[in-house]
This record gives sequence, structure tokens and C-alpha cells, in this order.
Amino acid sequence: MSVASNDTDATTQHTEAVPMSAPTPAGPAPAGPGLQRPDFGRPSPALLERAVRGYARFLADPDPDADRGDHGQADDAAGLR
Repeated sequence: MSVASNDTDATTQHTEAVPMSAPTPAGPAPAGPGLQRPDFGRPSPALLERAVRGYARFLADPDPDADRGDHGQADDAAGLR
């Protein structure tokens, strides 16, 4: 519904959007990362060491005598062949 009259009723009055602005800072912007730690985004030495150990374990030759936790299923499958 379009209102062509100049009524100042609060229900039909529209205002244009006014952009919000922040006050201008008094001094220069502070140098640095702000609230983040200087080493933010870099892995810690402990995390890197843990990754190296895991990767070395992944690349290592598996021990053929190790118990792999298959609960004898491999033996049962070999018996069916």
C-alpha cells in the first residue's frame, strides 16, 4: 500500500539509513598483533616433536611378531584357505 499524503504518523514515516562511524583515534594505531599472541598460528615445539614421532612410527617397518589386536581373526581366515 502506498501512502501519497504527507502524514507524519509514526507508522508511515520512513527514514534513510545513516552509516555508523567510529570516533577517530587520537594517536597512531598500535603496532603488533593486538590481542593475539606473537606466535599465533605457529605450532609449538612439543607439537612438532609429537608429529615427528608419529611420522617416524608410520614410516617404520612393522614388527611381524607384534600383537595387532585382531583377536585371532587372521589365524581363522588363514585356516579357511
